[in-house]
Amino acid sequence: MNPYQKRGFQRTVLNDVYHVEEQLQSYDPHLYLMWNPKNGEHVIMDGLLDMSIMKIPQ
Repeated sequence: MNPYQKRGFQRTVLNDVYHVEEQLQSYDPHLYLMWNPKNGEHVIMDGLLDMSIMKIPQ
């Protein structure tokens, strides 16, 4: 379990109407989204480094 999962983030993103994760993975297959349902925070994660590379403002 990575530190982001311990802080409440999960990989399941609901209502990705802009298909952000698909666009990220077309650029780099190791990128994915995580979100925290408690506070609505979204982050772009790098699967190779297992860390956040960008926070997405909402």
